[in-house]
Amino acid sequence: YDLLQKMRRNCVIVPELAESKELTNHLVKTILDQSHLCPLPLQICPIYWNYSHALSLYPAPHLVVVGDDNDTYNWKYQDCRVVCPGNFTATKSFILYRPHDKYVDFCKAP
Repeated sequence: YDLLQKMRRNCVIVPELAESKELTNHLVKTILDQSHLCPLPLQICPIYWNYSHALSLYPAPHLVVVGDDNDTYNWKYQDCRVVCPGNFTATKSFILYRPHDKYVDFCKAP
């Protein structure tokens, strides 16, 4: 599932690349500002309303792990860290998270 590509294809306002060259940064800001893991229109991504609360990010958590096909990224926005470990089957990468000090480390399996 490539959330970044789906967001780029269906964006209403083109991201300001002068602010940040990384499109993943814009994805993180959109997800956290909308307080929802899938902030797409209903025509693009239908929502089963009985379970929509499970995708809600209010109040914002300390960590959001996005299981996307993109390269790894690690952003902090409004006291919430958003990470993507990448595609495990292709790169064998994963993250190590320690909640007591909010430490995130990217690792690779041998």
